[in-house]
Amino acid sequence: MKGHPRLFLSSLLDTFFPPVCPLCRKAPVQAAELFCSACSAGIVYIAPPICSRCGLPFLYADGAVPLHCPHCLASPAPDVRIRSAGIFSGALRDALLRFKYYYDLATGEALSRLLSRMVPLLHPGGSYDRILPVPLHPRRLREREFNQSVLLAKHISRRLRLPIDVSSVAKIRDTRPQSTLGEKERRRNIRGAFRVLRLAPIERTRILVVDDVCTTGATIEELAAVLLDAGAQRVDAVTVARALTIDRP
Repeated sequence: MKGHPRLFLSSLLDTFFPPVCPLCRKAPVQAAELFCSACSAGIVYIAPPICSRCGLPFLYADGAVPLHCPHCLASPAPDVRIRSAGIFSGALRDALLRFKYYYDLATGEALSRLLSRMVPLLHPGGSYDRILPVPLHPRRLREREFNQSVLLAKHISRRLRLPIDVSSVAKIRDTRPQSTLGEKERRRNIRGAFRVLRLAPIERTRILVVDDVCTTGATIEELAAVLLDAGAQRVDAVTVARALTIDRP
C-alpha cells in the first residue's frame, strides 16, 4: 500500500479499533467529527450578538444591540478582541475540566481541533504573525507538566501555518488560581504577572493569544496590555469557552 506509513497505521488502527468519542468513551465518532452526536449536541456555540471587544453574548431588552457590553462600556481596557467558541457549560465544560485537571490529552486533542476550525469564524479575515499561548508560571507548569494553552494552539498553528511563541513572554508571578476569585480580585491578582522577555518577536507584530476559558477576561486583557506596551501592532484572542457567570462573589 502506497502512502505515508503513519497514515497507513492510523487507517489500520481505525479498522480494528474504531475511534470513540474522547468525552464519553462509548459512542463511535464519525469521520471528520470530534465528538459523538450526543456529546456534540451538548455544546452551545456562541453566536451574535456579542460584545465587539470581549465577545460576551448579550441582547438588550428593547432589542437594540450596542457594540460593547455594559462591562466594557464602563471599564477601560486594552484594545484586544476576545472570541470564544462556546459557552462554558455542559459537554464543553466537562471536556475542558477533564483535559485541564485530569490530563486527558485525547480530549485536549479534540478541543485543539475544534478551536482551529473555529478561528476563521471567530476572527474572520484575521491575519497574524505568531500565536502566543497564555504562559504558566514555572512552578505551576512543573506541577501540571503541560501548558493546556500550548496544546490548544497546536492545530491552530498548523491550520494558519504560524509559529507558536512560548519564549517571548513569561508569567513572573505565581498568582492564586483565578477560578477561586471574584471579578475585582481576579484583576488585582493578575496585575503585573506577565513580562516580555524578547522585544524583537513582539514589536510591530500581529499576535493571536490562545487560552482555554475566558471568564472576566482579566488574564487576557493583562497579557494584551503587556504585549501592546511592548510594541505589538494588534492583539486578538481566542478561547475554547466563555463563562457567563463567576462562581464566587
